[in-house]
Amino acid sequence: MKKILIGLAVVVLLAVVGGYFMFSNLGSIIKAAIEDYGSDATQATVSLDSVDLDIISGKAGLNGFIVGNPNGFATESAFKLGSIAVQIDPASINSDTILIKSVMITNPKVTYELFEGNANVDAIQKNVDTYAKKFGAGGSPSSSGGEEKKVIIKKISHYRR
Repeated sequence: MKKILIGLAVVVLLAVVGGYFMFSNLGSIIKAAIEDYGSDATQATVSLDSVDLDIISGKAGLNGFIVGNPNGFATESAFKLGSIAVQIDPASINSDTILIKSVMITNPKVTYELFEGNANVDAIQKNVDTYAKKFGAGGSPSSSGGEEKKVIIKKISHYRR
């Protein structure tokens, strides 16, 4: 009986330590996912300096977000954002409608470039659409078999420092 209790205590301890490790490294996990999947989806380099996350309050921030240009375009990037701060109502996450209280973008810079009659932002959008179709995204709600969540954004703002 004593061995079972010790084994159970070790399992619980490992679960707590593992949960703490994952929670404390969630920002770096999200950063890596955005850079990896974002680069795949856009067919351009996506980079991010850091992610700030507070799950309890529903606050998230992306700092130093850059979307490069696809091959063939001369400029270094299509989008540069100093930061993006989002405030979500945590209680709305499990509901049919997700409430985003605010989105604040600082120091946005968009570079619109033409190459062989195509715009960089259009090329990125086309790449993202193609990527999404690989996973069945972008279809109608009835084609996915489930209810589509609604998203309400109360306030979007930006400023330059």
